[in-house]
Amino acid sequence: MDLNALVTVQQSAASGALTAWAAVGNFVALIILALVLFLFCYRVGKGPFVSLVMALYVGYALYSVFPYAHLIQRGVGTAPAYVAGVSLVLYAIAVIIPYLIIRKVSASDFINLSTTAQLILSVLTAGFLLALAHHALSLGGLYAYPEPLASFFDPAYLFFWWFIAPLAGFLFFTGKSRRH
Repeated sequence: MDLNALVTVQQSAASGALTAWAAVGNFVALIILALVLFLFCYRVGKGPFVSLVMALYVGYALYSVFPYAHLIQRGVGTAPAYVAGVSLVLYAIAVIIPYLIIRKVSASDFINLSTTAQLILSVLTAGFLLALAHHALSLGGLYAYPEPLASFFDPAYLFFWWFIAPLAGFLFFTGKSRRH
């Protein structure tokens, strides 16, 4: 075998690996968040996962109408990290309380989701959370999305599509009626 051919093969493999690593690196926030959501669904159960996703929507509604958010943010400070931290804490509180209520009254433990459906719903929910963080929770000053990821979340009109994506996913994956 020619030494030049071996070098060319090695360079091609290294270049391909670096390109793949760069692509993964650009989407690391989405990948990690989707993995955390998938593991939550897989370990805790489908019912708590459904309750969590519904609580994320209720939490956004509560967060968006909370009348004292700006007063709290001004009281803590105006630095981007402080504003982002207050936004995250307020949103977390606005999600936890509805989650506990929805979990108690929900009969979603009987939902049938395949592993593939759980993974897809985790990715859609992670996208919803990243879009929410970018457009509503003032996290832009804390974390700048890499350009490839930003192209999925920067345009304001895409927020709507990320917002309804988990709901559409649940409708698609649970919309089939079962006959007994």
